Amino acid sequence: KDEILLSLIDKALAHNNDIMVAKLSMDQLELTYKQAKLQLLPTLDLAVGANETTFVIHTLHRGRFIQILLGSLFVVGIGASYSHIGEIPKIIALLV
Repeated sequence: KDEILLSLIDKALAHNNDIMVAKLSMDQLELTYKQAKLQLLPTLDLAVGANETTFVIHTLHRGRFIQILLGSLFVVGIGASYSHIGEIPKIIALLV
């Protein structure tokens, strides 16, 4: 083996912009592929919320400002959704 020749080839490859661009393009394609695979995994979304509404009347009584509480409404909501995009091709195949 010619060590000097191998060293020169390594230096040439290390400073070749076309090869660097090609390697970066391959890295980007690999990341895009991994991201696409992750989108096929099932997802589960959960949401919890609460809201309170108070009903009040403001009025004047004998020259004084008063506030009359009519009541309160308290609402709690819980939601969940599940999706699995991997099932979509199967459903489309069944419809065709």
